[in-house]
Amino acid sequence: MKPLILLSFLVCFVDGAFAQLYDTFAATPLAVGKSSYAGVSWSTDGSSILYSFPDSSGVYQLYCMEADGHNISQLTIDTNSHMLPRQHPKKAQIGFNTMIKGKHALYFIEEANPKLQKLLINRNIQMKGLDYNPTGNLVSLIGKSDLDKHWNLYSYDFRYNNLNKLTDDQDEITYARWSPTGEFISFTRYQSQNHKSQVEVIHWYGKLINTFSDREADITDASWSPNGYRMVYVFTANGVSRLMICRKDGSEQQEIFSTKGIVHAPDWAPDGKNIIFTLETPEGTFAIWKISLE
Repeated sequence: MKPLILLSFLVCFVDGAFAQLYDTFAATPLAVGKSSYAGVSWSTDGSSILYSFPDSSGVYQLYCMEADGHNISQLTIDTNSHMLPRQHPKKAQIGFNTMIKGKHALYFIEEANPKLQKLLINRNIQMKGLDYNPTGNLVSLIGKSDLDKHWNLYSYDFRYNNLNKLTDDQDEITYARWSPTGEFISFTRYQSQNHKSQVEVIHWYGKLINTFSDREADITDASWSPNGYRMVYVFTANGVSRLMICRKDGSEQQEIFSTKGIVHAPDWAPDGKNIIFTLETPEGTFAIWKISLE
């Protein structure tokens, strides 16, 4: 995505006293703010990073910056909050969820047309947290109808106008991500019975394939490597958040980052060389970080 409006209110910082790296991985803070970032993700070509951050009025707007943290541009100027941006794999289009009168809905903007457009129409359901499949014909989303007790995982097929519910309404679902092959969807399930979070992997039509869980920890926010062989996720226990990499079956686990802060939303770069994520430090600052895997 090309920058639209140049901003300069975010600055880079270096403060790694609270974090620990493993092996030879290098972590770089790209931007810092006094409020939390609502979603961070790579553009499809890996040249830029999309994220959401509150403006001076506290309204979340969408932004884009180059992969090194420079040349920040604002993509939306609105009175409603826009969060969790994801770029369409085949188009210069960014999808995201918008809060309108306390309700969640999915919208998109295009590079050639910055006007907000509703992604799904005539659907009596709140929607947030979308992700496009590799062809862009399907999206996963977190939805809640008037009959649902919890936020559930849904998929929508643009070709056939089909909205399908993929989870059982027993627990809260967040952070759904398609695998690069389009065969699987990973997501976070917050279990209401034991108050722990785990990551599950299903076939795109709903069959459970794998579960990442731990009795003593929360496992959240899984993302796929570009070849689909590995995953990165957040492992949180005893006040420490860790970024873990493993094979998609859960084997060969490797810890690459550890902090007493709170880690969210890791996203693997399209070339496989970097992972970005958001971090809330114990001192109360919020930042976007990038880890090099080279």
